[in-house]
Amino acid sequence: MKDNFSSNLRRLRRERKLTLEALAEDVNKKYGTKINKGMISKWENGEKISLKLVKILSLYFNLTLNELLCKPAHYSRYSFSY
Repeated sequence: MKDNFSSNLRRLRRERKLTLEALAEDVNKKYGTKINKGMISKWENGEKISLKLVKILSLYFNLTLNELLCKPAHYSRYSFSY
């Protein structure tokens, strides 16, 4: 079953017109990881991912962990005062 992270990862990758392979290569080059397109495909289809790699992907996409892990609809970086 897909979760918010899986859906967000796929959406972000597609918005940037990246293939699975291109995303893996970019992240590996920038952060020294050893991910491959198969791993990304599994994550996009709901497989578990380590928190360390979620953090790296959030940095790559310039998002907070909450933005990457939560529902994408109208998520705002602004805080609200009550």
